[in-house]
Amino acid sequence: MSLLKVSRSKILFLMLLIAFAAQQFSIPLDITPIRPYMVLVIFYALFVFVSVVQRGSFSLNINPIDFSLLLLYSYIFCTIVYADDTAIALHLMGGLCVLIISYFIVKIYSLSLSLADFRQVLVVAAKIFFIGSFAWYLIGCIAYYFFNVSLDLVSDEAAFSSLYGVYVEGGIMPRFRGICDSPNNFGMYSVIFFPILFFYEEKPPIYLYIIFVFSVIATISTTTYFAFMLIFFIMSVISISKFNFKKISARFFKVSMCLFFIVLIICYFVINLSLVDSLNGIIDSRVARTETGSGRWELWEYTLELIKERPIFGYGLNQSRDLLLPLRALKSTHNNFLELLIEGGAVALFLYISLLITSIYCVFRSTKRGSDRNWMFYALIGTFVFSNANVNVYNDSFILLLALISVVYGYFKRKII
Repeated sequence: MSLLKVSRSKILFLMLLIAFAAQQFSIPLDITPIRPYMVLVIFYALFVFVSVVQRGSFSLNINPIDFSLLLLYSYIFCTIVYADDTAIALHLMGGLCVLIISYFIVKIYSLSLSLADFRQVLVVAAKIFFIGSFAWYLIGCIAYYFFNVSLDLVSDEAAFSSLYGVYVEGGIMPRFRGICDSPNNFGMYSVIFFPILFFYEEKPPIYLYIIFVFSVIATISTTTYFAFMLIFFIMSVISISKFNFKKISARFFKVSMCLFFIVLIICYFVINLSLVDSLNGIIDSRVARTETGSGRWELWEYTLELIKERPIFGYGLNQSRDLLLPLRALKSTHNNFLELLIEGGAVALFLYISLLITSIYCVFRSTKRGSDRNWMFYALIGTFVFSNANVNVYNDSFILLLALISVVYGYFKRKII
């Protein structure tokens, strides 16, 4: 394979990875926003189609993760038959078809890369994600605070900036969303890209730690905080139990020092700019939302009552939108398990749990190199935390993670380790 072809393959794969996370640069439509990865996937799929026509043959191995994901989505599609609102069911079905195509495009475009090249592209993508998000957030803050960029008002109580990497909540809280479309979605991609940097990059520069720590703090996302606390806790327990904590502890120390200095800097500016009252308002707001789970406790209780009426097969794909209207105008149950139960019943939940178990199996069977296994394991942990507070089973970040795990497992099956 020529050097030019390898370089082109790496660039194409890198563009695809970044496009998944660059949610904010979407094209808004009434039905659904057209995200960058969707556009790239369409073009990449056309290239694959042309290549197949020219060669007259094509092969792609299906592994346990591929099969489990296809089985789950195929069953979910079948629930449209008994869905009361067919229109919204078909709407989500279209989105899921794009996700499935995206999943296999990620796999196909990794075939021309060696495992070493694959690792390298992941590291570069992670760096671009964090550095690009941080720069985009700074531009947004400068535009908002120094050039009075106007806000799009959602209601009298809340507002968000339509530009740059800032999500201004309540008119006072500049939450970090980077190149993603929300702080929570930034957290979902962070739990994928940070383990990649942590385990693949031999000596990450200190500025990357500073950017990472600041970004996570600035999301002001309880779920993101909990996800990383759990990741670091499990890292600590495993490293201590294996007496292999020299490398891990050094990186923990860097993260801790970054956290300490960033908190000091924030406190300095808060005090000197007389923002204490605003900070107290932010803290009170977040504590109040945490105590109620941002309304999730009431939502989940209401959802469980609905599930009791159709526990086996559920109400059909995307029907939670209509079913939750008496409570509030919500788009989901904010929990993968409850979402699948209400839409596909116990059958869908069984298939989803099977997918998770299969993914864990493939993680620990996919390679003899610890760094490969470790980043996938911790990314799954972080993603699982988000799955209990947000519905990510139909989310692009979840599909991207599964595709990457499937790719690494494919290298193992081809004995490329």
